[in-house]
Amino acid sequence: MAGADHPALRALAETLAAGGVEAVCLAPGSRSGPVALALSRHPGLEATVHLDERSMAYFALGRARASRRPVAVLTTSGTAAANLLPAVVEARHAQVPLIVLTADRPPELHGVGAPQTISQHGLFQGQVLGAWELFPDGLEEGRAGLFAAFVTARALAMATGAPMGPVHINLPLREPLFSPELAPPPARAPRLAWGATATAPTGATVLAASARLAGQRGVVVAGPLPAHSDGRPLLHLAARLGWPILVDPLSQLRTGPARGACRIAHYDLFLRQDRVRARLRPDLLLLAGQAPVSAALLRTLTDWQDVPRVWLANAPAWPDPTLGEGLVVPGELGLAASALARRVRQRAAEDWPGRWQAADRAAWQAVRRHIQGPLGELSAALAVRAGLGAGRPLVVGNSMPIRDLDATWPAGGARVVLHANRGASGIDGVTSMALGVASSGVHPVLLIGDLSFLHDQSGLLTARRLGLPLTVVLIHNDGGGIFSLLPQAQAPEFEAVFGTPHGQPVQDLVSAWGGRWQRAGTAAALRRALRLAEGKGGVDVIEVGSDRQANLLSHQALWQAAGEGALAAVGERGHA
Repeated sequence: MAGADHPALRALAETLAAGGVEAVCLAPGSRSGPVALALSRHPGLEATVHLDERSMAYFALGRARASRRPVAVLTTSGTAAANLLPAVVEARHAQVPLIVLTADRPPELHGVGAPQTISQHGLFQGQVLGAWELFPDGLEEGRAGLFAAFVTARALAMATGAPMGPVHINLPLREPLFSPELAPPPARAPRLAWGATATAPTGATVLAASARLAGQRGVVVAGPLPAHSDGRPLLHLAARLGWPILVDPLSQLRTGPARGACRIAHYDLFLRQDRVRARLRPDLLLLAGQAPVSAALLRTLTDWQDVPRVWLANAPAWPDPTLGEGLVVPGELGLAASALARRVRQRAAEDWPGRWQAADRAAWQAVRRHIQGPLGELSAALAVRAGLGAGRPLVVGNSMPIRDLDATWPAGGARVVLHANRGASGIDGVTSMALGVASSGVHPVLLIGDLSFLHDQSGLLTARRLGLPLTVVLIHNDGGGIFSLLPQAQAPEFEAVFGTPHGQPVQDLVSAWGGRWQRAGTAAALRRALRLAEGKGGVDVIEVGSDRQANLLSHQALWQAAGEGALAAVGERGHA
């Protein structure tokens, strides 16, 4: 019998709370019932109940991102557990600490046709940092609590180590699942915890890397960083080197103070120009974070494949799809960057960072001229920044929204905290992830496309049930806008196979879920709507209409203007 008062389940709850977990997300289920009661009864755990396991997992992902703490999710057995996979994949690649708890049937019910029974051992194989079976009835009662505490503490240590990520604890439970009288948990269950420690690079590695950096005209690439990372030491290192630093918006370094660094924001626009790339070719690349959002930057890194690299990585290697070669400096990013900054000297002023700044300024001028026209997808991304209140986080959907933000947002200004599912870059679960961010006590803005919004409609139910605030800027182009910018746009079957027109107006949908809807036709109207929605409860959806063909032409015009402007700015001076 594995009721809610079982020592193993009490120890599970106690160890989660002792290990820094504050929030647990539960989905209804019978087999998971004892675990749900044990977790919800613990005074140190804030439990929320969700009707859709997939949405719940993304909600937990957002909460973990925003709070910088591990979050636990619990499902019953069968397909309920399988619905967690997309968010688990994202958590693994984005280095987000999720504690995945799945109730299961006991061994004797497997392979005999028992309902709601699938093979859950290794269900997330390859996508979690560690997986354990915790069978409360497998040990005599005196040892069951200690073993559960040991397993849970070990899972927490792995989830919050370097790199962070998801872990899985599977709990096969036998009936009866509930005592006739449910006893309250005791004052103290067994506690056991490992503390996660930040790792610093070895002195020899720092010396080797600093020797490579010396005397080079280099470029720092700051890709997306995990939500728990502090990238500011990377800005200091770039300033010490005297190198330009290309700041992906999800590095959290594009906005806020520069710390003396030469930040470059519009590389996605001017690196599309072959001659600009040739004139900005560096001697060395210093890479940190995940692969950047910008496809133009990734193509450039491929073009510069023979340029030596130094990676700052808290994983075995920087995720570099261009397959360049170089030296890895392992360890926590802030510690590694600070260690290198202490070894390198400020270089004498020269025109190297000035070339990058000239190209960046020219591209920004092209953006400013371009957004003077009608409100479109590019100008909406820039208007969102202007309409954000101080300290208000922004969640950005994949496909076009994050790319348009990357292309248009300049460096500087007040700091904006950005969240996006760029680990695996899917369009699913984005609304639920944004609501997870909201559950940390903030009122986020979500910039999202219509397909991604429709994909996660159940997130709107979560908002209503939990009373969470969210402002949605919905880019509605009736389909998959990004495909119009890709080579398959030339296929005769493009509209039917890739364009994905759905013809679904969202006004009635939003109203059905208890939200408020309006349309913004100008950048000024969008900024005003964002400010008016701030501080309101519930969900506000501000729709920006877009035509996919017009959007294609708009992007092409901006790419051409920015490339020509940057080429004129860097002149004919090649890299000596």
